[in-house]
Amino acid sequence: VLAFIKAGVGLLRVWALLLFLGKSVLVLPGITILGLYYLALLIPIPAALGSHDVLQAFAFDSFGLSAPAGAAFAFVIRALEVIFALAGIILFVQFGVSVTKGMLLNKLKKLLS
Repeated sequence: VLAFIKAGVGLLRVWALLLFLGKSVLVLPGITILGLYYLALLIPIPAALGSHDVLQAFAFDSFGLSAPAGAAFAFVIRALEVIFALAGIILFVQFGVSVTKGMLLNKLKKLLS
């Protein structure tokens, strides 16, 4: 069920970005673009080295959309992922500091008691 929710949210994200880029929101191009996005994530190249951009430009060009719109789509997706990753890192560090501080205070109380 969670995999279907993830795929559905990904498809909605693709359609929303296509809409913001001024492109048509069709079912088949959205599914194909999402599939090529997932394919680019599977390529074991550090930082994907442009493979995501090339696949998206190819997909957009295949559906009669402009190739530069595909590159813009890839950059927007990457920017969103960086924002969510940074938010996760910030939350993780805050949680880690609070847990570590609590553990140190407990041990300090035991030593002083």
